[in-house]
Amino acid sequence: EYLADVRKDGAQVTMMIIGVMAAAIGLTLIGISGNQVIGFASRKKEYAMLHSCACGKKDIIKMILTENGLLFGISVLVAAILCVPVSMLVQHIFILSDTGIYVEPRYETMIISLIILWIVTMITALSPIRSLIKMNTAMEMKYE
Repeated sequence: EYLADVRKDGAQVTMMIIGVMAAAIGLTLIGISGNQVIGFASRKKEYAMLHSCACGKKDIIKMILTENGLLFGISVLVAAILCVPVSMLVQHIFILSDTGIYVEPRYETMIISLIILWIVTMITALSPIRSLIKMNTAMEMKYE
């Protein structure tokens, strides 16, 4: 009976941790999407200038994807490096707290999650790209 209670408590804590992580990822994606839209709005005239001078819209789209890919790629790389010591810290906290909950980090799952997060954050670049495709270059440069 004691082991069943420990397993039940462990499952509840695990579900709480997963819920907090899912909420954090959701809020992060909302924040990133908002920043993408604000960033595009502030750079709209720059994109219009590039389009009018030398770049086609496809080149600007490639530039946006490259910028996002590098920025989010660096973020994911840092997160991958930090996930090892943080997971070890969490494991030791549960051991020292004597809750009977054993946390076994699964690094493969962490890496796969980070890759999925990178892909999802790259999808947030679609909104600025759609706006760029619809952008009227002459109207954007009207007041420059």
